[in-house]
Amino acid sequence: MGSHRANSGFTLIELIVVVVIMSVLLVFAMPRFSSFIFTDNTDRIARWLIFKAGSLKNRAVKDQKYYVINVDLDNNRLWVTDESMLNEEALQSAADKSYNLPENVRILDVEFPDRGRIMHGIVEIFFYKKGYSDQAVIHIEGDDERKISLFVEPFLPSVKLVEEYAASH
Repeated sequence: MGSHRANSGFTLIELIVVVVIMSVLLVFAMPRFSSFIFTDNTDRIARWLIFKAGSLKNRAVKDQKYYVINVDLDNNRLWVTDESMLNEEALQSAADKSYNLPENVRILDVEFPDRGRIMHGIVEIFFYKKGYSDQAVIHIEGDDERKISLFVEPFLPSVKLVEEYAASH
């Protein structure tokens, strides 16, 4: 009987082949995974607005003062103010700390059931001490002309996102 040496591992060539195959698969699979891992700027703005609206509803009740999301349609920026900012200097300071949207994302308009669609200027969405807010729809356009609508409902705690330009209901 001849002695056979037991195969106790992989050769260097086998390991190199496996690494090359995995690399090729990763190169082709990465674009699909990147949409889940790396979100675009439109989603980032939507998340900011969804988080801020929910947060401001809670803070308004907790702090017993109203808050405002200011939407500057002409300069494509957002910021928050509250009722304690009584003078022009405090309001300007808040505006100077605004969240500037990336160049490839823009706010198209803000729509209110009672005031209609506003396309220019600064629009204010109020969050009141009793836990409700103005009803508004914020329309955003991002990369590849992708449009989303964010519904701020007066008595619901969260903002509803719709993946299209949807009018208020």
